[in-house]
Amino acid sequence: MDQVRRLDDSRNGGAETIVKDIGNRGCQLMVVVSSAVLDSATWKWTYQLRPAMAAKAAPYGTVNKPGYASATTRGLSVSEMGNTATYVCGGIEVANLPAGFFPVKLHNGAAVWCEAARDEAGAFYWAIVSPTQAIDGVCPE
Repeated sequence: MDQVRRLDDSRNGGAETIVKDIGNRGCQLMVVVSSAVLDSATWKWTYQLRPAMAAKAAPYGTVNKPGYASATTRGLSVSEMGNTATYVCGGIEVANLPAGFFPVKLHNGAAVWCEAARDEAGAFYWAIVSPTQAIDGVCPE
């Protein structure tokens, strides 16, 4: 319960309500609403996320969490945090990527699993722990 109280003092707009909603778990299912480039040289993005829940029927996609249809909060991908100009996606050497292939952002609508976190300035964000960053491209002919 202590950890949740510390997170409840969030200075990040609507994040306080979201943190209270998750109780003492500290993690939840979210959906990517949008993204913005954080650092193009190292393939990092910042994400806007919305709380979600699994749909009750097949094909088991996601649905808005009741009461949160328009709520968004900041998220950062853990797998992108370690990206450098040399290595990405947890250790893939950029120089060894096939021509035309690059790390990509999480797409809008992607279901992500997040854990509550704070940056070094103390600002609240959701750490996206799954899925990890992917690499995509077109094979040369």
